[in-house]
Amino acid sequence: MGNQPNVRLRAAIFLTIAAVAAVALGVVVVGLYQQYVIRIAEAEREEHVEFYLVAASELNPGIPITENDLFAVEIAPRYLHKQGGEGSNLFTNYEKIRSRMPKERILPNEFIREERLADKDAGTGLNALIPRGMRAIAVQLTGGRAVSGFLSPWDFVDVMVTFTPEDALEAETHYLQQSVLVLGVGHRATDEEEVDNRRMTRLERRRVAQAKQTVTLAVSPQQAEWIAHGQALGKLTLTLRNNADVEPVEGLTGVGTVDLFGVQTRQSSEP
Repeated sequence: MGNQPNVRLRAAIFLTIAAVAAVALGVVVVGLYQQYVIRIAEAEREEHVEFYLVAASELNPGIPITENDLFAVEIAPRYLHKQGGEGSNLFTNYEKIRSRMPKERILPNEFIREERLADKDAGTGLNALIPRGMRAIAVQLTGGRAVSGFLSPWDFVDVMVTFTPEDALEAETHYLQQSVLVLGVGHRATDEEEVDNRRMTRLERRRVAQAKQTVTLAVSPQQAEWIAHGQALGKLTLTLRNNADVEPVEGLTGVGTVDLFGVQTRQSSEP
C-alpha cells in the first residue's frame, strides 16, 4: 500500500508527457499539412509568362535583323533571371530591334539580348560594328599569313611584320600589335559566302580572290598608324589567339637569322 502513491505519480507524469508529445506532434502535422496545401495552391496557380524573341536561324554581324529571322517563345520570366526576368536584356517586341544588326554571331534558338546587338544609332553596315573610339583598317594577306580557314569575325589576333632593315641584309620579324579584334574576313563582314566560279569571268574571280585575302581589324587611331606603316614596310602575318587569352605578352624583341640559326649576316660579320 505504501508504493501506491508512487505508482500513481509515475502514471500521472507519463500521461502528462504523452499528452504534451501528442500536442507537439499535432502541431507538427498541422504545420506540414498547411505547407502542403500552400504548395498545391502555388502549383495549381497559373504562372505569369512572357513571349521573348529568339533567333530562328543563324544571325551574322553586319546583316540587319528581319522579322523572318525571329520567333517567340513563351516562358516564365523567373527562369531567365534571378530577379524574375528584370535585367535580362531580352526583347519581347520586334519593333525595338527592327533593322538592328548583331555585333557578333547569334546561333539558332538563342535569345536576342541587347548586349549582342550593335548600337542602334551607329548606322548600318560595317560602321555599325566598329566600337566607339576605334577605327576599321583592312590588311592584305595571302596564304597562311591570314590563318587561312580558321579566322572568323570577332576573333582576336596578333599582328607581326617581317621586313629587311636598310642597314641589314637579312629580314627580321617583330610583333606589331597584340590582341586586335577582327571585324571581317574576306570580302564582307560576315562568314565567307560561296561563289559560283562557273558564272564569273577571270577578272571577277581574280577580284574575289584578292578580296578573300583581306582581313578587317578594329584598332585605335595610333594602332592604325602602326599597321599602315607595317604594311608599307614589309609583309604582315596574323596569329590567332584564344578569346580568353588576350593579355599582351611582354619582352618580345623580334627575331632574325642569327636568332633562328646562329648565323650572322655578311654585313654584321664585317670588321
